Amino acid sequence: MGLRNFYEKTTKVFKIELKYNGITPDLVNDTVSIIFKKRKGDLDSIAVLVKDADVVAEGINGIAIFTLTPEETTLDPGTYFYEIKWITVDSFNIVESNNIEVLDRIYD
Repeated sequence: MGLRNFYEKTTKVFKIELKYNGITPDLVNDTVSIIFKKRKGDLDSIAVLVKDADVVAEGINGIAIFTLTPEETTLDPGTYFYEIKWITVDSFNIVESNNIEVLDRIYD
């Protein structure tokens, strides 16, 4: 149940399950975050959205849960570049990166 296109100004909940060398890591003491940028080459400092996942609820099973609120998804409709980062005490990993569409809602 990964990240898919979504409508602006809506709640978006999705999970990612991490594996490292085929093993499920315990994420409870780690940070898993997502960052949205207008363009891939933009600096992180001008990202339009940065959000940490919940790694407590299911983190022991290698699952990070993201909950984006309507306030956080109040973005201009269009294509954005995103990265999901996994940060541990010892390492920094890009778990996923791709483009995503924020869709225009028909009504408010």
